[in-house]
Amino acid sequence: MSDNGTTQAPARYLVGAREAVDMMRDMAFTTAKEALCPPGTPDGHIRVVADKLFAHACDTHALKYAVRGGRKGDPEGDIEKMAWWRAMAEHARTGSPDPRSRRADYKPYVYPD
Repeated sequence: MSDNGTTQAPARYLVGAREAVDMMRDMAFTTAKEALCPPGTPDGHIRVVADKLFAHACDTHALKYAVRGGRKGDPEGDIEKMAWWRAMAEHARTGSPDPRSRRADYKPYVYPD
């Protein structure tokens, strides 16, 4: 069974030290702030909208792996990835632990300025 990012971020998902999943969350925040929330909306409210957008994106990734279900030759890996994305969606929705939080080098997500 592969690690799938439990102990460290896969190098293919890093830009410098930044993970693609964090860049996805940044995009959700920017979309919420610039396109969905009226000017003057408090950052706390923008974060709620952004987290819902990001959770939805995570759900779509989980669905992709559920549907794929080993068709590319790695059914266990697809199940692990589906579970990881579901855990990330739950984290964004409820504040449950980030699936990366068991990593030795884990740093919690910080919203962009």
